[in-house]
Amino acid sequence: MLCFFLCFLLLFGCYTMVVLYPKWLMLSNPCLFCFVFSNYSLLHVPFSYRATSGESICMLTFLGQLIGHSLRCLNTLELEFAPIVWQQILNPEILPTNTERGLESAIRVLKSHDKMAAQCMQFILSEENANLSDEEFEAVYDSAFVTKPSGGGPEIELGVGGSNRRVTAANRVEYVRAVVECRLKESHQQIQALRKGIDEVFPVAVMRLLEWRDVERLVTGERGIDIYRWKAMTESNVGQKLTNWFWEIIEEFTEEEKQGFLMFAWGCKRLPSPGVLDDGFTMDKGGSKDGFPEAHTCYFTVDLPDYSSKEVMKKRFLYAIVNCLSIDNDNDDVDREEWANMAGDA
Repeated sequence: MLCFFLCFLLLFGCYTMVVLYPKWLMLSNPCLFCFVFSNYSLLHVPFSYRATSGESICMLTFLGQLIGHSLRCLNTLELEFAPIVWQQILNPEILPTNTERGLESAIRVLKSHDKMAAQCMQFILSEENANLSDEEFEAVYDSAFVTKPSGGGPEIELGVGGSNRRVTAANRVEYVRAVVECRLKESHQQIQALRKGIDEVFPVAVMRLLEWRDVERLVTGERGIDIYRWKAMTESNVGQKLTNWFWEIIEEFTEEEKQGFLMFAWGCKRLPSPGVLDDGFTMDKGGSKDGFPEAHTCYFTVDLPDYSSKEVMKKRFLYAIVNCLSIDNDNDDVDREEWANMAGDA
């Protein structure tokens, strides 16, 4: 029954497992993932201190099974995991920090999902702090041997009595090692549940032959929308005039509008990975003059009526984006008023 419920939530657009609550609501709502800000994008890592119950681990395992199914069947999923999640799915062992080079590498990994913490660790290690007295160092960085997990939450003591031990110039390297090791393994239990679910459907040993970026691309599709690749995978049966108008409109769209049209056309905000679809994107003739486009999401096909002008065509596209962001009337919770402002009087 639980698996059926989870499948219903995921397949019909609710996506409650990767909860997109604003950060100020994250601490008051039970959810499995929290936001991290990386390279100007909001990504997700598992909530290390909330997603610990048997039900949470079961849900994460099920999500792993869906990822495994995605790899086996080449069906993309809309997941925005931080790089560390994909990295630790492939290799759960964290980088050793007992050498200077190893510590630098581990800080770079931390930077991929917590840039501020990584920069803070780099500052503490900088040579300018090496010869400071304890009083001088405390004026620069006043902290005990504690840290906080992604998404906030209670402080974590780094060792017994860490909350009563001050960071000094003499022990700063020990402190940075402790922080980095703690932060890199904070979601170990949750990522292992994802890994277990994946391995039940698709062998993780096979995945490890690939780089984590390749695995992410196979599961989620290409980041960003490459118009040239979209054009290359397109078959148009609507004539040169409508084809030219179509691409002019797509190029005029904002990134959000492009994602909205892809969502309308095939139920995902990213282009399919190369080789996922045999025929790519198809435009066919269909519908009444100046009417609305019709999408066949299973086949990444859109039927286009005969439009009298590019302006009418664009208005109809924006209307479709506003009103057809779900698949088979699954009633996604979208801000239709905001999108309607873009559609004008379509």
